[in-house]
Amino acid sequence: SSSSNLVLGLNGHGKSNLLLAIDFVFSSTFDKLDLDEKLWITHEGGNYKPSRVSVELTIDNSKHLIPIQGSSFVLWREMDTNNGKDSYFLDGRSISKSDLHNIFKMSEISQFNDVAKLVQIGKVNEIAHMDSEQMLDLLMHYSGAKTHEE
Repeated sequence: SSSSNLVLGLNGHGKSNLLLAIDFVFSSTFDKLDLDEKLWITHEGGNYKPSRVSVELTIDNSKHLIPIQGSSFVLWREMDTNNGKDSYFLDGRSISKSDLHNIFKMSEISQFNDVAKLVQIGKVNEIAHMDSEQMLDLLMHYSGAKTHEE
């Protein structure tokens, strides 16, 4: 569909890294980790420790769902690996996490953390074994219907 993406590929070709990068920018999952866990996820393997890690995403806004001028914008999250401090940038300008959340709240996207609705491989088995009620709850959550119900 025009509103979904499917990422397929052989083992070891970067699918999980792509999803982690998107998750790093949009979700608060990384906020809950301690510095060692953040470093392991952002630089698994290898002996080199960079002073900063970052992910830059160019977001298609041609449908103007997000209240930002232009048909696209660049969202960047950077983490200082010495202290774990995060910085966010929108089109090259520093922006606070709360201001970023507010921009996404004003859009048709229900929650900042739901911008990238990711189903990673570890969840597929869990979803496959859900009963009807659990599946309905999951579908309502990801469709945004649960937000409107509340």
